[in-house]
Amino acid sequence: VDSRVIEAPLGRVQVSDGRLRLRVLPAPGHKTVYDYLRLLDEGGRELRFEAEDAQLTRGDVFTALPGADGHWWNQEYDAFSARHGLVSEVDEGAPALETTIALPNGNYALFVGTFTGDQASGPFVLAVEVVSGE
Repeated sequence: VDSRVIEAPLGRVQVSDGRLRLRVLPAPGHKTVYDYLRLLDEGGRELRFEAEDAQLTRGDVFTALPGADGHWWNQEYDAFSARHGLVSEVDEGAPALETTIALPNGNYALFVGTFTGDQASGPFVLAVEVVSGE
C-alpha cells in the first residue's frame, strides 16, 4: 500500500434542483477517509468543498480524537486538503454522512478526495452514493 492522499473520479452528475446531495458511508472491514469533494462545471470552473465542513456535511458529530467511538474523527493531517479529513476506524459503526451542496443547475464532473491506505491498516475504502443531482 503506497500511503497517499488520492482523488477518485466519480463520474458526471447533473444538478437540476439547485443542489447536489451525496451519502458517504464507511466500508465494513476497512478504514475510511473522506477528505473533500471537487466539481468541474461545463466551463472548466473548479469548485471544492471540504468534508469536515459541518454546514455541508451532516449525520454525525465529528470527534477531535481517534478511536472506535462510533463517530467520524476530524483528523488533522498535513497531506489532507485544508489539513483535515474525516476518518472512520475499522468497523467502528460510524454513521452514513450526507453532504449537500448548493450549485447552479448543470452538468459537473465529480471527484472525491480520499486516502489509499497505510502499512498498518491496509487499503482504505469509501462508498459514495449520489442521492440527488443524478
